[in-house]
Amino acid sequence: VAAGYRVIGTASSRRFEMAKAAGCDAVIDPHAGDTASAIIAANSGNAVDAIIDLDFSSTASLLPSGILKPHGVLIGYGSNDMGAASFDFRTALFNAHRFSFFVVYELTDDERRKAEERLYSALVATKALTIAIDKTYSLNEVAASHQRVESGNAMGNVLVALP
Repeated sequence: VAAGYRVIGTASSRRFEMAKAAGCDAVIDPHAGDTASAIIAANSGNAVDAIIDLDFSSTASLLPSGILKPHGVLIGYGSNDMGAASFDFRTALFNAHRFSFFVVYELTDDERRKAEERLYSALVATKALTIAIDKTYSLNEVAASHQRVESGNAMGNVLVALP
């Protein structure tokens, strides 16, 4: 339990152990069946308070299943479908769901600095977060590093070392 929260992650079976090692209390394979029911079951039969997800388009489709508690928040920082977002407005309205979106590259310098300080003090300094590194490339291998990310085979972060 990180900072008093129960963390339920989604990861393919190939990345299950990586998600557990990263601190997830439970890991659900989103390709193995009814994801919403599995998440609710992993949360002792209850909807969750918050969802932080990089794929808004897929997660928003789960809202009618009751996965998110009334007054819960869905925080999205990406979407597999970058076009018009679609979600069940009635479900969101009558459950007072909140949505929050951000792109880390669009944070102001002050916002980024504050976020880094909070993350560092809460996760890194306390060793509550282990950062998985898949591979480190030199700057002249930047194209190969990009291909590694695009392949979907990276089991952690792909880094480019600057001279």
